[in-house]
Amino acid sequence: MLVERECIVKKQPEKTAQTKQSLIDAYWQLAKQYGIKGVTVNAVALTAGLNRATFYAYFVDINELLCQAEEQILDVLQTNMQTALSNGLQVDFNEAIENVLRTLAKYDEKLFLLLGKNGDPNFVSSLRQRASVLFNLVFKNEKDSVYKDYVIAYATSALVGLLTYWHESGRKIGIDKVADICRNMTIGGLIKLKQTLINDIV
Repeated sequence: MLVERECIVKKQPEKTAQTKQSLIDAYWQLAKQYGIKGVTVNAVALTAGLNRATFYAYFVDINELLCQAEEQILDVLQTNMQTALSNGLQVDFNEAIENVLRTLAKYDEKLFLLLGKNGDPNFVSSLRQRASVLFNLVFKNEKDSVYKDYVIAYATSALVGLLTYWHESGRKIGIDKVADICRNMTIGGLIKLKQTLINDIV
């Protein structure tokens, strides 16, 4: 089966990408109805207008499909945030927030299917790991501080927790208000902590 999958990719790369994306899109369509863990291979293939053999030519099982679907979202989130945070938190945090909001708007339902009560714990873990990488950019000049890793762990968990609570509580406030909360907490907290870390090193 692995050889067959490799042959498909080599022979028709464009068609391969389209077919693969069709299967992923079908998965998300079904996940809205049945939840992350309620989607089957048969249902994905049928919804995509393909057969089971075609599914298995691209994915080992439904879990591999989910993993790759999650990676698509995480890659976009990380790229957008990394670009905005590359010069430091205080310099362009507003740009970072805008990038996050644009990404949330694009992946809204999918993202919160993954973050919700019946979501995927592996996605939450991966999101925290990616966010930690980004926060390391913010504290890139404080490599030797014993406090840095603790601050990053706190900030990452807080960000994921804030977004998850907003979704699970019915999104009673607009995403712009969530951004304001995130911005105010970060400017009031992380930037002061960043200065503390600098002083700690000096």
